[in-house]
Parts: sequence; structure tokens; C-alpha cells
Amino acid sequence: MSQSHFTLRFPLKSSADAKAVAQELPPLMPDLFRAEDAIGTVHYSRFTVLSDRTLLFLGDFDGDFGPLMRELGRSTGQVFDKIFKHVSDPPPTPVASNPDAFTEWARNICSVPPMSSAPIPARQSRRSRRWLPPPASRAGRNCFRSW
Repeated sequence: MSQSHFTLRFPLKSSADAKAVAQELPPLMPDLFRAEDAIGTVHYSRFTVLSDRTLLFLGDFDGDFGPLMRELGRSTGQVFDKIFKHVSDPPPTPVASNPDAFTEWARNICSVPPMSSAPIPARQSRRSRRWLPPPASRAGRNCFRSW
């Protein structure tokens, strides 16, 4: 099984929604992490408020994107329901009752991470002597083409 990465960009309605979601998400994370542990294919995930208009959900996982999103929708729908109150053009809620619609929505907003999951040697900045990732080469394409 290969390890893959996803980045979901949730388009937030306003800066007030960005502040609200930042306050509402932390208490919901234990439920999300328990569900991910039960699913067993998620290595890492996190939510990050990127800007006043963008919430990111990032993760590394084994297997296929579609089945993972369906299972996350079924088992953690209440987490996504709270997020979708703040999102422009969300999928139908409750998510737990609409996992296929959630999966399709996730496919449409998924973006490719700047680095693939294959090992890529880091480059060292001569000026700062800090380790930096290689430059982004695939940004802007759809996340996963074969679901």
C-alpha cells in the first residue's frame, strides 16, 4: 500500500467565520483522532486556518482517497457539520447521512501538495545553512486522478 497526502481547502464565508472555526475546532479534535485511529489508515492530519477565507485539512494516509473520505464522513460527520456552517457552498449535511456527497465535494476541493510523498532530498540554503524543501513543482493540479 502506498502512502499519499491530501490537502482540502475549505472556502470560508468571512473572516468572522475563520475566527469562529478556529475556536470551535479544538474541542472536536479528540473525536476526529479516535475515528482516524479506528479507520487505521491515517498517519497524520490537522486543520489549519490559512487565511480569513481558507481553512486547510491536511493528512497523510494509506490506500485510496475516496474510501477514506467516505469513512471519515460516516464516522466524524459532526465535526464536518460544524465546519460547514462556516463554508461557502458546502455539501449536504448532516455529513454522516451523506458520505458520498461529502466524498465528491472533497474530491472537488482537494489540491496537490507542493511535494509528493516520494522521498525527495532536501536542499540546503547556502546563505542561511537551514534545510529547505525542494521548490514546488506540481501545485495547482487536482489531488488524485484515480479514485
